[in-house]
Amino acid sequence: MVCNGKHIGNPVPLKDWKCPRCGNVDGFICDDPENPECEMEHPDDYVSCYKCGFGASMAVVTRSYWKAKGVKWIKCPHCKGTGQIREE
Repeated sequence: MVCNGKHIGNPVPLKDWKCPRCGNVDGFICDDPENPECEMEHPDDYVSCYKCGFGASMAVVTRSYWKAKGVKWIKCPHCKGTGQIREE
Protein backbone atom coordinates (compact mmCIF):
# COMPACT_ATOMS: atom_id res chain seq x y z
CA MET A 1 0.00 0.00 0.00
CA VAL A 2 1.24 3.48 -0.88
CA CYS A 3 0.48 6.26 1.58
CA ASN A 4 -0.57 9.52 -0.06
CA GLY A 5 -0.86 11.38 3.24
CA LYS A 6 1.34 14.28 4.29
CA HIS A 7 4.34 13.16 6.34
CA ILE A 8 6.30 15.01 9.01
CA GLY A 9 9.67 16.01 7.61
CA ASN A 10 11.61 16.08 10.88
CA PRO A 11 10.06 13.47 13.18
CA VAL A 12 10.99 12.91 16.81
CA PRO A 13 13.92 10.44 16.86
CA LEU A 14 12.92 6.97 18.07
CA LYS A 15 15.43 7.14 20.94
CA ASP A 16 13.63 10.24 22.28
CA TRP A 17 10.08 8.96 21.80
CA LYS A 18 8.33 9.48 25.15
CA CYS A 19 5.45 11.42 26.65
CA PRO A 20 6.45 15.09 26.95
CA ARG A 21 4.43 15.44 30.15
CA CYS A 22 5.36 12.39 32.26
CA GLY A 23 8.21 10.70 30.33
CA ASN A 24 6.30 7.42 29.84
CA VAL A 25 7.67 5.32 26.98
CA ASP A 26 5.56 2.12 26.94
CA GLY A 27 2.11 3.70 27.05
CA PHE A 28 2.84 6.64 24.74
CA ILE A 29 1.30 5.65 21.43
CA CYS A 30 0.30 7.09 18.09
CA ASP A 31 -3.10 6.30 16.62
CA ASP A 32 -3.49 6.67 12.87
CA PRO A 33 -6.85 5.25 11.77
CA GLU A 34 -6.60 6.74 8.28
CA ASN A 35 -3.23 5.18 7.39
CA PRO A 36 -2.81 2.08 9.60
CA GLU A 37 -0.24 0.47 7.28
CA CYS A 38 2.03 3.54 7.05
CA GLU A 39 4.89 3.66 9.57
CA MET A 40 5.70 7.33 8.90
CA GLU A 41 4.33 10.13 11.06
CA HIS A 42 1.48 12.33 9.81
CA PRO A 43 0.69 15.80 11.21
CA ASP A 44 -2.90 14.84 12.07
CA ASP A 45 -2.03 11.52 13.78
CA TYR A 46 -3.23 11.52 17.40
CA VAL A 47 -0.68 10.78 20.11
CA SER A 48 -1.77 9.80 23.62
CA CYS A 49 -0.29 8.64 26.91
CA TYR A 50 -2.13 5.98 28.90
CA LYS A 51 -0.26 6.90 32.09
CA CYS A 52 -1.02 10.63 32.48
CA GLY A 53 -3.77 11.18 29.89
CA PHE A 54 -1.77 13.58 27.70
CA GLY A 55 -3.04 13.81 24.14
CA ALA A 56 -2.17 15.94 21.11
CA SER A 57 -1.64 15.80 17.38
CA MET A 58 1.69 14.56 16.07
CA ALA A 59 2.35 18.05 14.66
CA VAL A 60 2.10 19.56 18.16
CA VAL A 61 4.29 16.87 19.74
CA THR A 62 6.97 17.21 17.05
CA ARG A 63 6.99 21.00 17.14
CA SER A 64 7.27 20.97 20.96
CA TYR A 65 10.11 18.44 20.88
CA TRP A 66 12.26 20.47 18.48
CA LYS A 67 11.48 23.72 20.30
CA ALA A 68 12.62 22.17 23.61
CA LYS A 69 15.84 21.05 21.89
CA GLY A 70 16.40 24.59 20.61
CA VAL A 71 16.38 23.49 16.97
CA LYS A 72 14.73 25.64 14.32
CA TRP A 73 14.15 24.18 10.85
CA ILE A 74 14.27 26.39 7.76
CA LYS A 75 13.66 25.74 4.08
CA CYS A 76 16.78 24.54 2.31
CA PRO A 77 18.15 27.22 -0.04
CA HIS A 78 19.84 24.60 -2.26
CA CYS A 79 16.76 22.56 -3.15
CA LYS A 80 14.51 25.63 -3.51
CA GLY A 81 12.49 24.89 -0.39
CA THR A 82 11.60 21.22 -0.98
CA GLY A 83 13.65 20.13 2.05
CA GLN A 84 14.51 21.50 5.46
CA ILE A 85 17.78 22.04 7.28
CA ARG A 86 18.68 23.17 10.78
CA GLU A 87 19.10 26.89 11.16
CA GLU A 88 22.64 27.59 12.36
